[in-house]
Amino acid sequence: MKLPVLSGREVIKVLKKVGFEENRQKGSHIILVIFNFQKS
Repeated sequence: MKLPVLSGREVIKVLKKVGFEENRQKGSHIILVIFNFQKS
């Protein structure tokens, strides 16, 4: 099964939907962190 080709912006958009938030950015590098992480 091949994975779809996604741009960096598309990946960030998906990650934000699942709970990641942008913490900071330096140039083209964006640091994402996950908030409200619940251990099971």
